[in-house]
Amino acid sequence: MRKAKAANVKKLKKKEINFYERYYYDPEAEAKKKFFVTAIIPAAALLVVILGIFAFFKISDAIHNHQIKEIQEYLSSPQTTQSYNEAMELQQKRDDLAKVSGSMEGIISTVEGLPDMDTSVIGRINSALSGAKVISHTYDSGAGTFVIVTRTSTAAQMPGLVKRLKSVGCFSDVAYKGYEDSDSKYVATISCVMFR
Repeated sequence: MRKAKAANVKKLKKKEINFYERYYYDPEAEAKKKFFVTAIIPAAALLVVILGIFAFFKISDAIHNHQIKEIQEYLSSPQTTQSYNEAMELQQKRDDLAKVSGSMEGIISTVEGLPDMDTSVIGRINSALSGAKVISHTYDSGAGTFVIVTRTSTAAQMPGLVKRLKSVGCFSDVAYKGYEDSDSKYVATISCVMFR
């Protein structure tokens, strides 16, 4: 294949033929050059773009894998596990203390809702129970009930005793039930509901 020599050729007018260039013109070389420009270069450019995208994803994957490995190492280190366990223990203690505090607040609000049991109230209750022997008494702060077990000589004494207990002023309700014991005495359980 002969190469066209570079020569000082005068500029041709339209429709003129340069026989010198025409002599050295190689259609196969021109076709190869055209094929290279129209087919090979775009394919190579596309291949470069595809390789660039592949490299980007490969590098991103490597970075993510490295980050996962670092996080895994951090999570599996004894210091982290110990810190996590301590945090969980502290959280459990906090939750337990919050429950106790909630219970205490409930008790405080219940007690605050009850009338003050000062000596004058206790004196009035004792006075209301005159004529009866107190066998036992219990107080349920949750329910706000004061239960008194008494013994009187007759059942007829109980309505007056209940009336006097109601007049003490710190019970919203006073009720009783009783029975005669073996000594023919009347034993009554009096339930007094405190005002709230």
